[in-house]
Amino acid sequence: MSKLSLFAAKLGGQQYGYIVLILVLLSACFPQPLLAGVGLDKSRFVYIVGTKNAQFRLVNHNAYPVIVSLWLDSGDMSATPESTTAPLIVSPPIMQLNAKEVTTAKLIDAGITERLPDDRESLLWLNVLEQPPLEKQTSAEQVMAIAMQVQYKVFVRPTSIKPNNDAAFKQITFLLVTRKQAAPILQLHNPTAYHLSLKQLQLLGSCGQKIVINNVLKPYSEKAISLDADIQASCVETVEYRVINDEGKTIVMNAPVNIGTVVISEQGG
Repeated sequence: MSKLSLFAAKLGGQQYGYIVLILVLLSACFPQPLLAGVGLDKSRFVYIVGTKNAQFRLVNHNAYPVIVSLWLDSGDMSATPESTTAPLIVSPPIMQLNAKEVTTAKLIDAGITERLPDDRESLLWLNVLEQPPLEKQTSAEQVMAIAMQVQYKVFVRPTSIKPNNDAAFKQITFLLVTRKQAAPILQLHNPTAYHLSLKQLQLLGSCGQKIVINNVLKPYSEKAISLDADIQASCVETVEYRVINDEGKTIVMNAPVNIGTVVISEQGG
């Protein structure tokens, strides 16, 4: 999932431009996107409501200094540090990192987390925008540089639910629905208060199918996935699924596949 946009600013009579590449960190397989020069010590964050602050480290892997901007949003790809209304803020919101420098920042409650649901997790996104230096040019020259923006998941967890979500992964249920003159559907149901990150499904039995999903099941929600047309209920026994826990580690789990006749539309969250 990526977005590419272009912006430019005139400074001192010169035309400066940045290509901003926005990447969403989806998998623990890549602690940071390969193109990003600034990395974090986490691939995802869990913020317990009421925590004074949550500290994390940043490291500039580049051989040159960069300006780093940090802010949170609720999933709006067009949100900026000025327009965001997220209930958490980052301190400091902007910093300069020298080549290979390591520093720290904090997630801080902006005083409005009470507006979030108290019976389930909320999902925010931490944006890390790195801007490389622009070399001084003559007024007739145009300078173009790559600015990299990476988004990390931040799970805001209320105190009304348990601080660890490992047991929740075992509660996902799977329903296989066959349909006349249409491909079968696999219904996933998350009956828990947590956002559950899935990265792969594998239907097992005399017939099977591997599904790369990279999806987050919202709390108390269902999701429908279309399967291959030749998948039959009689030949599917179990499903092996890979999930990503709070530490960013991949866990392999197994569950039975139930057979049903009613398709539930995707909802919840």
